[in-house]
Amino acid sequence: MSGSESQTSSESSTQLTVYSPILRDGQVERNVVDEFSGLRRFRQDGTLDIVPIIEIVDESDLDNLEVYAQAGNPILVDIPGYLTETEEPNGFTAEVEELLEDVDSPIEFLNQNYNKIDVPVVSGHLESPFEYSILSSRYQNLSDDFARAAIRVFIGSSELTSKQRKDLQRLQDTISDGDILLLDSIEPAELGPKSTARKNLIEAASMFESNQRIILDAFSVFRGVNYNFGPTIARQIGVSGFGDFAHDRRLPPAEDIPMGMHDTRNIYHYDYEDRQQRKFQGDDGYSGQDSAFEALSDWDRWNPNHCEFCEEAEARDSEGPTFWKWVRVGHYIESVVETES
Repeated sequence: MSGSESQTSSESSTQLTVYSPILRDGQVERNVVDEFSGLRRFRQDGTLDIVPIIEIVDESDLDNLEVYAQAGNPILVDIPGYLTETEEPNGFTAEVEELLEDVDSPIEFLNQNYNKIDVPVVSGHLESPFEYSILSSRYQNLSDDFARAAIRVFIGSSELTSKQRKDLQRLQDTISDGDILLLDSIEPAELGPKSTARKNLIEAASMFESNQRIILDAFSVFRGVNYNFGPTIARQIGVSGFGDFAHDRRLPPAEDIPMGMHDTRNIYHYDYEDRQQRKFQGDDGYSGQDSAFEALSDWDRWNPNHCEFCEEAEARDSEGPTFWKWVRVGHYIESVVETES
C-alpha cells in the first residue's frame, strides 16, 4: 500500500475537524503538550481541534490530567481494561490490574473519580468476537454526575454478526445525541479499500449519524501495512475526525530490549505527504557519521524548519531515545493537525 490512496476518489470532500491522540501519561507526553503551548494554538482556523483521549494506567495519572486539559476540550478519559486481556502480558498489564483490583469494573473507577474527569470513556473487552451489549450496560451504570460520555467500540476484521448489529443498534438507542462515538480499529493493517474491517467501520458509523464520530487507530505504525488510513476512512465515511496512538503502540512489549543492547539506533519520522512512517537507521548511534540522524538528514524530504520538533532535532542531534520519541510524537501530531484539516 502506498500513499496513492489519499489522492483517489476514495476520499470525499468531507472536512475533518478533530484529531484525537490516544495518550498515556508520561514525561515525554507532558513535554510534547508543553511544547505545543498547550496545543491551544491549533484551535485556529485551518487546523484540526485536539480532543485528547487519556488512558489511565495508574491512579496517579488522574493528578496530571490538567496538563492535558491544555491540549483541548473536552478531555476523554478511559480506563483501558483491555490491557489486562491480551494473551501475553504487555507493558501495562500489571499496572492496570492493580488499578482495577479494588473495583468491580472500570465504570466504578470512573464514577469514583467523577470530579477529576471531564468526559468518561465507556469501553468493553478486546476479546473477539466483540460483545457490544456490555457497552450499553456499562453506559447505563455511569454516574449521573457526567454530563456526557464517549463510547469506544472495538471493530475487527470479521464480518459483523446479526447479534453484534442488534447490540450496536441497542447502543445507539441508549446513548444521547451529545455523546461521542469512538470507532476503534484493532487491526489497522487490514483496512484496505475493499476490506471487511473497513466495511465494518462504515456500517457501524452509519448507525450513529446523530453522534459525533471519530475513527481510532487506523494507522499500523510498527507492524503490517505502513499507511495512515485514519484521515482517508474518516473522509470516506463523512465523520468529524480520527485519532491514534500518536505514532506509538497500543500494546507495548512487556520487556523492551535495553538500549545498550541494540546494535543500531532507529529514528522514526512521519512522512505526511505519503501518510507513512519512515525509518532511519544508523550503526553509529544517533549522531555523527553513519548515524540515524545522518540518515534522516540525508532524506530528500527532511525539513528542519517544518516544526519546533524538527528544529530541535536539527539542533540537538546527539540526544538519546527519549528525545527522539519526543520528536517522533510531536512531529506526528503537528503534521496531521496541520495537513489533514
